[in-house]
Amino acid sequence: MKQIFIFLCAAVIVTACDLEKEIDIDGVEFREAINISGHISRQYGANVFVECTYPPQSHTYFNKKIDDAKVYLTSGGVKIAEIPASSYFEGLLYHIDIDTFSYNSYGVLVESGRLGTAYSAEQTLPDKVAADSVVVTESDNGSYMATFYFSNDENLPGYYCNARTADRDDGDIEKLFHTHFYGSDAIHYQEARKKDYCQISCVFYPASFDYDELEYYADFITLSPDLAKYLKSEAEYNTSQEDEFFDYPYPLYSNIKGGYGFFGAYTVSQTSGVVKGKWVYFE
Repeated sequence: MKQIFIFLCAAVIVTACDLEKEIDIDGVEFREAINISGHISRQYGANVFVECTYPPQSHTYFNKKIDDAKVYLTSGGVKIAEIPASSYFEGLLYHIDIDTFSYNSYGVLVESGRLGTAYSAEQTLPDKVAADSVVVTESDNGSYMATFYFSNDENLPGYYCNARTADRDDGDIEKLFHTHFYGSDAIHYQEARKKDYCQISCVFYPASFDYDELEYYADFITLSPDLAKYLKSEAEYNTSQEDEFFDYPYPLYSNIKGGYGFFGAYTVSQTSGVVKGKWVYFE
C-alpha cells in the first residue's frame, strides 16, 4: 500500500539546512523555522513530519531536514517519550508505536540547537465511531467509490474517510498509510451536517486490474477539533491559491508555538469487504 495520505505537507526534499537564512517578500522578512505536521491515533501511533521551512505567506516552497532535531511526545507539558526518526521520506518522518495510551492528552515537542524549540497544543483522542453502513460501487475506469452513511453527531467536529485494496498493503507501509490526509471531498465538518443523516465518499484504486476477487478496507475516521480546523483551512487555502478573486491566500490554521504547522488526533473505525475484478482496457 504505497499511497500515503500526504495532503498537506508533501515536501520537495533538498539538501539539509546549514545556515539560518532570511528572505524578503515585499518588504517583509521571513525567517526559517521548524515546521511540524503530525497526527496521533490509537491504531497507528504518532507520525510527525519535521522540516525546516518558510511560512506559507512567503510563497517560498521548499522543505529541508533539520539535522539536529529531537522530537518528543508530551503530555501535560512533560516529555514522555522520544520519537525516533524513520527511514521513510529522507529522515523527515518521525514515528513511534504506542501500545498503551495512559494519558488523557498528547502533544509533540521539537528541539533544535539552531532553530530553537517548537511545540503543539495537546490533543485528546476522539471517540471511535462506526459508520452505519458502507456502500462500495465500481466506475467504468476500474476505480471504486466507498460511501459512508452515518448519523449526525453535533459533538464531533469532523469526519474523514479513506479506502484501499489489499494489494496496496506493504508491511511497515501499512502503519504509515495514515501519515497524511488527501482531498477535501472526503472530509465532513460539523457545520456541513445540516441533516440528521449524512454521507461522505472517497475514491480508491486497486494496484492492478488482474484479479478475480480483492479484499478492501474502508476507514471511517473521527477528527480532533484542531485536526478538523486545519483540514478545513487547508482546503480554503488551496481554493484561494487557485482563485484570482483572492488577493491573499486563506490563512492556514496552526496550533504550533515557536514554529509552523499542526498536530492533531484521530480515531479509525475499519470495515472490510470484497470487490469483484475485471479486465479494464485503455485505448
